[in-house]
Amino acid sequence: MKKLFTFLLFAITLLTANKNYAQCDAPVNLQTSFGNNVTTFNWDLLPGTSYISYRLQIKSLAGTNWATLASGITTNSYSYTGLFQSNTFNWRVISFCSAVDSAFSATQTYVVPCEAPNTPIASAITGTTATLSWTPAPTIPQLIPAFTVSYRVLGSTGPWTLVTSNTTANSVNVSGLLSNTSYEWCVNKLCSYFNSAPLIGQFTTQYVPCDIPVNLRTLSATSSQATLAWNAVNGGINYYVQYKKATATNWTTLYAPNSNITLSNLSKETLYDWRVMANCVTAYQSVYSDVKQFTTYSNPCMAYGNNVNEGIDFFSLGTISRVSGKEVGGYFKSNLSTNLLKGSANNTVTISAAYPQGIGYGDYFAVYIDYNKNGSFTDAGEQVIAPTVQLISQSSNYTATFSVPNNVSLGSTKMRVILRRPGTAIVPCATGFQGEVEDYNVNIVAALARINGLEMEENPIVATNSGISPNPGFGMYTIRLNKNVTIASYTISNSNGNLIESKRNRLAGLLKIDITNQPSGIYLLQCVSTEGKSQTIKLIKN
Repeated sequence: MKKLFTFLLFAITLLTANKNYAQCDAPVNLQTSFGNNVTTFNWDLLPGTSYISYRLQIKSLAGTNWATLASGITTNSYSYTGLFQSNTFNWRVISFCSAVDSAFSATQTYVVPCEAPNTPIASAITGTTATLSWTPAPTIPQLIPAFTVSYRVLGSTGPWTLVTSNTTANSVNVSGLLSNTSYEWCVNKLCSYFNSAPLIGQFTTQYVPCDIPVNLRTLSATSSQATLAWNAVNGGINYYVQYKKATATNWTTLYAPNSNITLSNLSKETLYDWRVMANCVTAYQSVYSDVKQFTTYSNPCMAYGNNVNEGIDFFSLGTISRVSGKEVGGYFKSNLSTNLLKGSANNTVTISAAYPQGIGYGDYFAVYIDYNKNGSFTDAGEQVIAPTVQLISQSSNYTATFSVPNNVSLGSTKMRVILRRPGTAIVPCATGFQGEVEDYNVNIVAALARINGLEMEENPIVATNSGISPNPGFGMYTIRLNKNVTIASYTISNSNGNLIESKRNRLAGLLKIDITNQPSGIYLLQCVSTEGKSQTIKLIKN
């Protein structure tokens, strides 16, 4: 009897040991849910919870290596905050039973939603304007969410009117609305791979006895004329149009019997402001509309582009350094000027393109200098930068160099910069192409000039954009200086020209810049070497 009891005890012990050390089953029925920037992973709970735990692994769909998101999980659920929204991941789970792993679960694919904003509010509503605001959904602190906003008449099946395609603000102002009219508006969050579902709101404008003219637009322009138009006002009899140079104070007023007018005797290469008032059958007058702008062009060599999708957002040469947005009419005449040494080599042009988010059209750029001052840019040798450098990224600066001939006349003349989408050749006097035109001034000098107390720059301090990393970035930049160059001082300004930082120190090799405490945007870093050379560099902060 004692031997039988001993045998039974041994058998029970062996069975228990086999149970404790047997491989457990792989988790099944994997599911995900998402809200407030939190992803929750779930799976079916395996039996024997007193000795089972789980390990959760994840990887990007395009990646090859798995990363452990969490281990030692004792329930069948795990929540994680801040996965990259709009990205696609694979994930899997393994169970762990008394030091023996199960096989991995079947791999699940998970697309992180681009979370929509919430709480649409329309405020400050008048007969023609409104302020639209919303509350952004949570995101990781390192990312500043951006949004696109549009509106249209409520119940309309027509296209939406875009207010902004990319703003990091939580509100926008809308103008040019019709009085006593109901509108619907939508805001989408922008993510890297797709946008969020729209947040929809509604509002109704106030009643106004005589509507303000809207949809002001320039139909055509030359060097001395511009044809302007606007939507006819309900009950409108006629209109008054006011215009002036953008730099002037006083307006010129003209009578317009219909909803268009042609202005004549305008100055060439000039930016103008204009606005319209309506006279209605109710004997009321509207107030003047919002101010719009148009530009006149060069004569006789007129050039301008269609810059809806691309334009020049940064250009520099010598002491010229300009950050800009879309130019009115696809053309801008700048009064900025730089000296160029007659017979000099290695004059460096730096340019950057503005594209819609995530799109690059691969534009080319060319630069012309009217050396003989006849206004044509078509004479031999006046194309100083040929369209061989292709601009494929908004985040990069592109450089090219040119030499000034020894046989050119001294004095001031015009320089033209053209950015154009590929497909047709760049010519200096074309109009209406996809791109933008900017005119500047250059002064050809005979001897080494001094500009703002500095000797003329011939060789850049930073040779190419590859010497800046990362750019764009989150505020920490490393500037790799050219060999044998020593920095004497540098300044940092924002795109409005406000000074952010100014330092004097002797530095060679690498220059470290920290603007993490500044808001997102474009900043200009101006470096001055110990030899008196100066170079301006564009930094983009996300």
